[in-house]
Amino acid sequence: MIPNETIAVTPYVPQFFWRFWLSDADPLKHTLDDHRVHAYDVYDNELTETRRVPEQVQTIFHNFDIPSLDGGCRSVLRTAEQAFTRLENEVERILSDLILKIRSSHSGESRPDTRLELPISRHSRDALLRYFVFLRYRNSDKYAKTVASLTTRVITGSGAVVNARHAWHRVRRRATLGGFHAFLQHENTDKKVFRHFEGLDCWRFCDAEICIGLASEGQQFVLPDSCFATLDEEFAGDPSSAHLLFPIMPTIALYVLGTQREEPQTHGSSVGNQVMGAAAAWIDVDIESPADVHLRNASLLQQHPARLYFSSLTSITQAIAHYDSFRWVTEHLDYSRLKQRARQKATLEQLTKTLVVKGSVLLVDLTDEVEKVGDAPVSGGSFADVWKGIWTHSHHGTRPVALKYLRQYMHVTDEIKEKLMLRLKSEVVAWHRLRHSNIAQLYGVAQSLNSIAMVSPWCNNGTLTRYLEMNPEADRFALIQQIASAVSYLHNCQPVVIHRDLKGSNILIGDNGQALLTDFGLSNVIEEVLESEPSMRNSRFATSLFAGSTRWMAPELIEALTNDDDAQPPPISTSSDVYAFACVCLEVATGSLPFSHRSNDTAVIFDIMRGVKPSRGCTPMKLQLPEKEVDHFRKLLDRCWSPVPFLRPTMTQIKQELAAISGCCMYSAES
Repeated sequence: MIPNETIAVTPYVPQFFWRFWLSDADPLKHTLDDHRVHAYDVYDNELTETRRVPEQVQTIFHNFDIPSLDGGCRSVLRTAEQAFTRLENEVERILSDLILKIRSSHSGESRPDTRLELPISRHSRDALLRYFVFLRYRNSDKYAKTVASLTTRVITGSGAVVNARHAWHRVRRRATLGGFHAFLQHENTDKKVFRHFEGLDCWRFCDAEICIGLASEGQQFVLPDSCFATLDEEFAGDPSSAHLLFPIMPTIALYVLGTQREEPQTHGSSVGNQVMGAAAAWIDVDIESPADVHLRNASLLQQHPARLYFSSLTSITQAIAHYDSFRWVTEHLDYSRLKQRARQKATLEQLTKTLVVKGSVLLVDLTDEVEKVGDAPVSGGSFADVWKGIWTHSHHGTRPVALKYLRQYMHVTDEIKEKLMLRLKSEVVAWHRLRHSNIAQLYGVAQSLNSIAMVSPWCNNGTLTRYLEMNPEADRFALIQQIASAVSYLHNCQPVVIHRDLKGSNILIGDNGQALLTDFGLSNVIEEVLESEPSMRNSRFATSLFAGSTRWMAPELIEALTNDDDAQPPPISTSSDVYAFACVCLEVATGSLPFSHRSNDTAVIFDIMRGVKPSRGCTPMKLQLPEKEVDHFRKLLDRCWSPVPFLRPTMTQIKQELAAISGCCMYSAES
């Protein structure tokens, strides 16, 4: 063949493989993995899924159907394709019957541990053997080389270059297709006349045995795009191996166990039991232990597939983990990217499943109804990005929404990322249950590939900080009372809800000018993960997460985060929320940040540790209150900043004192 002239031959995946894989793998166990197949492109690192049988647009021998094909060859091609289609339809019926018998025999067993022997006619057994042996050849390198040699220019033995139209090619194409047809439709395995056809090594499997393996204990097989794997102890993928594995369903594999004899033996006359009017045969159905399934999957993964198919995200991560234990194997492949993608997707799906119903509250997955606006987030915090989005609702039309995505930190381990996502679950549900006029409503969640977003109302006025900059004459004390009412509501919920990240940038202003608390749970998620990962508590990761919140953090939190004692987590409580609330009050009243005389977090930390109050260096208060009430307000903030947490007032007490200050102002105005 002329160098660099190659033909791309894509593997053939039978339609019934898709139907079997998309059927319920376990009728007794309904999960999100039922009735779907994941597809992974090994080279492009793309993970997709389908719940429908893909349309088959190409025939089994489409590579032979070239424009220069003459009429005689085209007729032989059609004959060969028809023979394959007839055999494929027959094999699907045979397998469907076998699968039904297997399922029926184990329908009352939660953990089948007994082997079976299923009767099958000799004709059906031979049809299975012919089909799967030929499928193995069709998806092998030998077939690709045969196609290339018949559809490109080649150099003959005399040195002459002949193209695809040459008579020499036409003769070889007819002979090859005739050999395919002969093997596919033959009944008697002793047809030696056909064994000489170039590249077709299927005849040596005529004496092979067929058996079936049934995965147990929730294990599942993976499926390479070639639909088979060779079984050998060295995982070398020996193409001459006579032992083949075909995963026909996530939990069922068909084995072809051949011999090394090149000359098949003639079957003797059949005597004994009759099944369906033909000589009887038996197919063994053995139970595959988890170790067996992992070993089979290791062989499948070692085949260098371009695409992989699997039903369960958990099964593929387990398969890769066990495959990695064979790193000593020559040309061991790295599936770490697939493992990471599958684990992330499984975590997100587990999150979504558990978010569907919590108590009597329905949390809606809005992934298919919301769309990001723009190419970049409109703002970002220490651990999340905010995008503007459009929510298209079938009944309410469209409305702008805010999408807050938990940012992915690529320098942390996959395990920590998983914990972040799992811990987010309960916090999102907690937020969704809250009902208060000064708490932003959570509409639902939206998933992306690597994260999850909380969908809440879009506020054109933006954050509290931005609103006060644009509206300096706003009623600041009214905003403080609204925020106090919301935080008091949280602290009086059953169970108690601690915001954990109160600051001006986490409070929005609605279109009616009302303060709206948001960002519930994000800091809680981070904190829970840090508590379970003490080694991360003082890391750059932890520092980056809390860098934007240092000015609002109570002294006990700063002390815990800077303490070398990893066993003690930060003591977040309603008292730490009170400290942060007073810092927010300072923001609203003065327009300045807490510790406004400090320009960096390190200096702020030193001030907090020395007992300096957040009000040092702040500008005068801009509250529309009498001086006496302003002084009362200052003293209230000082009590909220007590270094001793239990000496701080509760939010209920604070709310009452603020109401008293407001009442005094109204009384003074009336008098």
